[in-house]
Amino acid sequence: MISFQSKISVNKTNIAETAMFAAIKMVVAVIMVSIWFFWAVLV
Repeated sequence: MISFQSKISVNKTNIAETAMFAAIKMVVAVIMVSIWFFWAVLV
């Protein structure tokens, strides 16, 4: 799926998908760190 999509439109779609994926990963990482920090402070 991913290679097939990137072959069709490498220019804008690939960059947008990469940026969105990176943003989602950063948000998830921030949430996980916040939860760990919250539990560390709580306990």
